[in-house]
Amino acid sequence: MNKIMLVIITLLSAQAFATKARIASMGNSFHITDAQGIYSNAMRVVQFSNIVMIESGLTAATSTTNNAEGGVFFNVGENERMALTLGNNNDLVQNGRRFINSIVGANTYETPQNMVHVFYGSKGGSVPYGVGLFYSNKDDKLNSLTESSSGLLASFKFGSFGIFGSYSLVNSVEAAANRKFDGGGAFKLAGRYMKDDIYYGVDFGSWISKSSTGAVENEAYGNKSMSFRVIHSIKKDGNELFYGAGVMSNAIDCKTKGSATCTTKFSSLTFPIIIGTEINAADWITLRGTITQSLPMDTVKDEIGLPAAATSGIAGTTGALTEFAGQANTTTLAMGAGIKFNKITIDGTMTTATTQTVNTTVLLSQVGLTYNY
Repeated sequence: MNKIMLVIITLLSAQAFATKARIASMGNSFHITDAQGIYSNAMRVVQFSNIVMIESGLTAATSTTNNAEGGVFFNVGENERMALTLGNNNDLVQNGRRFINSIVGANTYETPQNMVHVFYGSKGGSVPYGVGLFYSNKDDKLNSLTESSSGLLASFKFGSFGIFGSYSLVNSVEAAANRKFDGGGAFKLAGRYMKDDIYYGVDFGSWISKSSTGAVENEAYGNKSMSFRVIHSIKKDGNELFYGAGVMSNAIDCKTKGSATCTTKFSSLTFPIIIGTEINAADWITLRGTITQSLPMDTVKDEIGLPAAATSGIAGTTGALTEFAGQANTTTLAMGAGIKFNKITIDGTMTTATTQTVNTTVLLSQVGLTYNY
């Protein structure tokens, strides 16, 4: 226990509001205002200013959360803000590639390479807004291997109501053996409303993921998702207790499988609940924790036999044909802690997704640093 406390005291942060570690330890609750949310909600560019954020992670990322990344937010006028970030693999791009790789082979199609995001926003007018774009590119001319992605983001706020969205213009990869991936046209659209201490969120999303060899389409899948969630947040003396529930629908249509026409489907209807807290235990330390679980009334039907969720990124898949009402246990713990050193903060998670234990080997499985300049 002494070793754990020593690492906490020397390495973590309080109220960074700009890290994946904080978001993860709060169960990815949609009501959190954090600079990391800028990759889906461009309005975050005007809600934060003069910060530098750096995230630990892999150079060759395999998901949207384990990549190394960083960025800077800065003022360009009295009410205007800009942000430049490096390394974030926008999930509009990464999710489609991760999914198709789970079907055709883990390393068939590269993840986005050296992705850059640029954002601009203004809060001076009657309608605050934020806009952004992202771009990645690699062209290995000797081996004829390429990857490219680009997309747009926009967000607008009307009093207590906000709307934001993102759209993938290009998401393509050319790999060995004349293999090609196409995932362009993915989009997300979301609305947020807050009244008193109640937050409401509605989200829609869609993507298409295709793999071909030459002119022959080998695999093609289309996804549509929708969710409605409500969070009650109770804040007092800088501390927060929140709890909520929602309903989430996810559907995948198989259009081509093994180069043959496919008409099977995957569908899920889940009812997640969440309880969480963020507590300023002292001036220098903040503790965070959440517990999430689906109600025992979920329905999942997989006629395709999609790879397991850990590989495909699709919750409810097992790698086999399945159909059940009330799925296997989904109770998940997330914990984090932090310390503030003057203008520098460092957030860290305290558990792993697999063992959900707290010890010195997993204490800093995800770390983010923020500097307020």
